[in-house]
Amino acid sequence: MELANIIQSLIALGTLGSLVFIGIQFWKNTKTTKALAYQNMINAIAQFESIIIQNKEVAEIYNKAQLGQDMNDIEEVRFNELCSTWFNYFENFHAQVENKMIKEDVWIGWKTNLVNSVYKNIKMKAWWNDKQALYNKSFKKMVNDELLKMENKKANT
Repeated sequence: MELANIIQSLIALGTLGSLVFIGIQFWKNTKTTKALAYQNMINAIAQFESIIIQNKEVAEIYNKAQLGQDMNDIEEVRFNELCSTWFNYFENFHAQVENKMIKEDVWIGWKTNLVNSVYKNIKMKAWWNDKQALYNKSFKKMVNDELLKMENKKANT
């Protein structure tokens, strides 16, 4: 009987050890996955920004949009795609935050960047007002709530 108790204890310890090992591996894998999610978002934003930096025509289109200047048909198409790309990146970023893949405190700066870009860019703001139905409910709410805060802040100054 004593031998059976020893064997059962060893089996229990082996099972416990396996569970601890699996838990550690899961934690490491989750940490790595979160780091990769963040790095992928940084790369996506950097790629977007490099389009504006490296292409004079795109930079001019972006500048025209900020100033609310008229654009020709080709510029309008390019600006539309630029906005789509920009908002798609941020919607993905927002989803990563909601799924706890990226920390909320990291997101705050990026969210501010997004909202400031929309708020200060006349044509981007108009684009958002026209196309926001394409985006998920929580992302739309976040953008619109933040824009409303900026409007209220401006009105109170």
